[in-house]
Amino acid sequence: MVNMIMSAATTGNLFGDFMLWLYSGIGNYALTVIVFTILFKAVMSPLDVWQKGVMRKNNKAMKIMKPKLDQIKREVGENNQALYMQKQRELYKEHGYSMLGSCLPMIVTLGLFFIILGGFTAMVKYQNLTTFNALKSTYESVYDESIVSYADEDDAEARAIADAERAVVKEYETKKDKFIWIKNIFMPDTPWSDVVPDYAAFSGTGGGGMFSVKLNIKGVEKADYERIMGPITAEQNKSVNGFLILPLLCLALNILMTKLNPQAQQQPAAPPAYGQNSEAMAKQSQASMKMMGYLMPVMMFVFALFYSSAFTLYIMVSTTFSIVFNLIYNIIAKKKDKQEEDVAENTTYVRKSELEAIKKQKEKEEREKEEKEKEAKAKKILEKTKSEFNDIDKL
Repeated sequence: MVNMIMSAATTGNLFGDFMLWLYSGIGNYALTVIVFTILFKAVMSPLDVWQKGVMRKNNKAMKIMKPKLDQIKREVGENNQALYMQKQRELYKEHGYSMLGSCLPMIVTLGLFFIILGGFTAMVKYQNLTTFNALKSTYESVYDESIVSYADEDDAEARAIADAERAVVKEYETKKDKFIWIKNIFMPDTPWSDVVPDYAAFSGTGGGGMFSVKLNIKGVEKADYERIMGPITAEQNKSVNGFLILPLLCLALNILMTKLNPQAQQQPAAPPAYGQNSEAMAKQSQASMKMMGYLMPVMMFVFALFYSSAFTLYIMVSTTFSIVFNLIYNIIAKKKDKQEEDVAENTTYVRKSELEAIKKQKEKEEREKEEKEKEAKAKKILEKTKSEFNDIDKL
């Protein structure tokens, strides 16, 4: 499959090429994005399981280690940071606490996010350029035919241009990728977004701040673009591209995931450095994690406002997949925790029973020993008494 994708590569990005390959078989970009997202999340699910396993293990380890770390701090005193850090590392190793595991999930998630964003950017760039080239070919072909047929007329140039413009407007309707209410899936789902990008948005030369898509499509002159796309823009941009539905759904789903997955916010950070106030540092760490938990939905919302609806659809499907995945994982994890607790309780009960049995056995052995000692003492007294009576009888 990889060879097939690479042989058909056109975007310069592996993920962009893979989406185009899927599209060649599906024929609908919205459905392509949904299928791609589900496949990608399914492939990455083992990594998600590993990340959650590390976080869960760290949570359990920290609960056990905290009193021991406090005790170590009391024992080593205030002026021996080196010894404290050494004992701290030994305790981490003993309980399998992963320092990297505390921050790795966030790093991996953000890294994958921007890699996929690059794939979608490449796909949008390819689609915009491909559409323009196809429309340009149609425009020039119709113009050439019309200028020949109107050669004997005074307004041949104007009529040929009119025919070419009508042709590209009609053809664009067949090439436009819609998604329910969104007229162009390669533009944002917002009321202020045009259906057809202007030259600045198409070429990536219009600025727009850090959140604008830098397509950087080169080789297309502004005059040429406006000549071909001008009549299409005049027709299509009479209405807005979307109504903020996908961005708002994206925000709501990410907030829901934050609410349903508090473990990420409650993940215990590494203990404070030697000499720092542990309680204050813990509160500060929890506040930072909580802020990060709500920063992610806001960041996703901002990307949904400025990037293509195709990418926003990816975020929505990905978030929905993560919510379902987290719910299933949490159910399984709770059952496993309950089983471990039951085993621990049973083990404790068995141990207590064994200690009670040992204690009773020792008490029984002590009683038997005392009884034997009493019997031996009584026997000696009896034998002594008999000996004394025998001596009297002899007299």
